[in-house]
Amino acid sequence: MRYQVMICGEDQAYINKLGHYLLTQSKYDFDITYLYTITDIAIQLKKASNHILILEETIYESISVCINIPIVLLTEGITNHPNENHIFKYQPANNIAESIHNVFLEKKNSEIVLAKEKETKLTICFSPCGGSGNTTIASTIAIIKNSQRRKVLYINLELFPIINNYHTTKEIYNLSDYLVHTQTRTNWLLGLEKMISIDESTGAHFLLPRSHMKDLLDWDQENLLEVILYICKNSDYKDIIVDIDINQMYLLFGLLNMASRIIYTIRADEIGTRKWDLYKKELEQIKENESMKKSVLIYNQTNNAMKHDYQSEKYIAYDSQLVEMKGKVVKGSAFYQSLERILDEKRNIII
Repeated sequence: MRYQVMICGEDQAYINKLGHYLLTQSKYDFDITYLYTITDIAIQLKKASNHILILEETIYESISVCINIPIVLLTEGITNHPNENHIFKYQPANNIAESIHNVFLEKKNSEIVLAKEKETKLTICFSPCGGSGNTTIASTIAIIKNSQRRKVLYINLELFPIINNYHTTKEIYNLSDYLVHTQTRTNWLLGLEKMISIDESTGAHFLLPRSHMKDLLDWDQENLLEVILYICKNSDYKDIIVDIDINQMYLLFGLLNMASRIIYTIRADEIGTRKWDLYKKELEQIKENESMKKSVLIYNQTNNAMKHDYQSEKYIAYDSQLVEMKGKVVKGSAFYQSLERILDEKRNIII
């Protein structure tokens, strides 16, 4: 078995000597990449997947990029990071090689366990036209999944969020704070655990932007995509519901392939129908029209003037009891129960 190892440290003489031993004298088959600066680490981490990063503890404390691969810290005494793998720097090189080998074995075993346990399902909720009820649908799906005893995270990415419409909490942090955390800290999962909000009545976990308008406009969609993919891959949530804004098409197209289900909410009036047709053409242009096979279409028939042939589709009547005056979703409402059934049936529906 060939071990992919990246070694980083300011003590270049030591790093080169250790790498030379691992390559030429160790009984294990190592492939070594030498890194000498934090910039080198940031560049190589984007390419690394099956690697282990070995670095001096002083370097580790200066890193702000996210590290998604196993780390072994080279320490000169008592470590400041006891939760990370660490080995004493000044010991026989064969002992260091053995420690690296053990870390690879732990990594392989943990990947086998995760493969068996991991079953995160990503649901994307999107509407090509505003005012379709997309957020109502997304929030209700999160509550439905939570009631099925699945650990759920609802992420709202609207540029104009109505912060307390469906969930209430005495939150301290929000999505914007978490995004700042991902830009300045390495342990993204710890930050997620600290900064998620928990709905007081349903127990569903959620992340919402700040209540003021356009808070997410300052964030590059590529960064948002990286964060969401990281949460999907590394967190223990069984269901992740992402409510995507119409202005975040790059983010939407980046998530289509890995989504288990895509919920499209369509306004069944002239404007809504036209925008839906334009969106389908965009899917064809980027060759993503195959994603329609795992999609559910919900037609919000707010304007009965439009005539459509929905004979093959499921009709759900929108009842005013779905959401109470305080913005809480009512589980006993006809709509809630119908949506609960439709999530299993995967048919197109009309509200």
